Amino acid sequence: SPSSTSTEGIPSVGLSLVTQTNGNWRINITYEGRPCSKKSGQRIIMKQGRRMIIYSENYSRLLKLVVPQLVELAEERLGLGDTDLIGSSECPVHVKALMYAGKGTEPDLSGALETVGDVLQAAVIIENDRWIKSWDGSRVLTDDKDNPRTEITLEPFYG
Repeated sequence: SPSSTSTEGIPSVGLSLVTQTNGNWRINITYEGRPCSKKSGQRIIMKQGRRMIIYSENYSRLLKLVVPQLVELAEERLGLGDTDLIGSSECPVHVKALMYAGKGTEPDLSGALETVGDVLQAAVIIENDRWIKSWDGSRVLTDDKDNPRTEITLEPFYG
């Protein structure tokens, strides 16, 4: 389970919007806990005679605890509602994710990036993760063992 959580066991989440003088913007998001991949530790179960994929416990916990906080922060600080989405056909985005793995096994980069895209989409910060057109600069890092976290930067993509 993710570590470095608040006293209630819920990861701390932060979000800020930076507007630049040229009209461009940047959104910074940070959430505590070990980066994870939904595919690492997934299981196939039978339910009502059908096979179903159950994603990893860490992934499910991340969505359950982080996404509601991000939804609230996005509405409050970005003024985003269901009709004002970035990461859409009108506004593709570049995402840089720095994932500090902490102690233990590092997640694979591609799986961790997929999780970041899922979190952004589930929190309604982006319409669909297919509108992430660049992940340049994203990394899984091991140089801060005592503070596992994910730091995300979103900017307009000018391809």
